[in-house]
Amino acid sequence: IGVIDGSIIVDSIFIEFELEDVSTYYLLGCPDPVTDTVIVANSFMFQYFEIDPTHWYGFATNGGGDYMDINFSANILNGTYAWFFYNHSIAEFTADGFFHSMGAQSSWVSLPFPEDWYLDENGIHLESGWISSAWPYYANYLHILPYWHYAE
Repeated sequence: IGVIDGSIIVDSIFIEFELEDVSTYYLLGCPDPVTDTVIVANSFMFQYFEIDPTHWYGFATNGGGDYMDINFSANILNGTYAWFFYNHSIAEFTADGFFHSMGAQSSWVSLPFPEDWYLDENGIHLESGWISSAWPYYANYLHILPYWHYAE
């Protein structure tokens, strides 16, 4: 909220995650199912942001061609907030039936935020609010570490 009201300046955000999913499928002509497990780990450093009174948006690449978008939005009509992530680094896996979608949206929540949405020395924690088709639902861990300073 401090970012949106201008009291905090975000210098960068580091995001790190590990995702795990299991998919079962049938090969053409084979009556027995095949089950695969995939684990994907990646990280991004967001250094460029657009900020206005209703949201802030960031975009990052990791140097390997993968990129990710992050957006924290406020609905000023009803006073709710939500996170949006678009994780292009898992595109090849979603095409193969894992993680369901590159996009993820948290639930819209009002203040005070849920107890398991909090900021401490380890970063931002978003432990709830993801539907099963959102890639963070599959996270073994999702670390969101903002680097910021107070506005002068």
